[in-house]
Amino acid sequence: MSLIHNYLFLALWLSYLAYWRAMSANLKPTELSEPTQSRLRRLALMLCAIALLALPSVPIDFLNHRFLPHDVWCLWLGATLTAAGLLMSSSPSGGNSSWKKNGCTHNSAIPMKPTHDRLRRWCLILYEPEVRYETGR
Repeated sequence: MSLIHNYLFLALWLSYLAYWRAMSANLKPTELSEPTQSRLRRLALMLCAIALLALPSVPIDFLNHRFLPHDVWCLWLGATLTAAGLLMSSSPSGGNSSWKKNGCTHNSAIPMKPTHDRLRRWCLILYEPEVRYETGR
């Protein structure tokens, strides 16, 4: 059980990275790239998250304490949620398929149901903050 505790999440993430690396081997070169400011913002947030996970303790006191018990069910719940999130983003149709099915695409030519309009605006706000989405109302 100690091996599972130590290497389960590492194995999940390494298999996820290996999958994406294998799927990206035969792709066409990109035609459009992400704006530099957006890319740097995302990189800064990822580096902060990595630092918080890698450091043994952080200067913010409440981040150094447990809020869930140290039980086996917490390990399996975390592993299940992590695996579900990784599986959702590693679909054969190019990733993020659940967002695409619900209208979070960057293609405005796709017809949208009125109920998906709010979701689409939130997706653009989250993924491309410099893009202003006009609803036409």
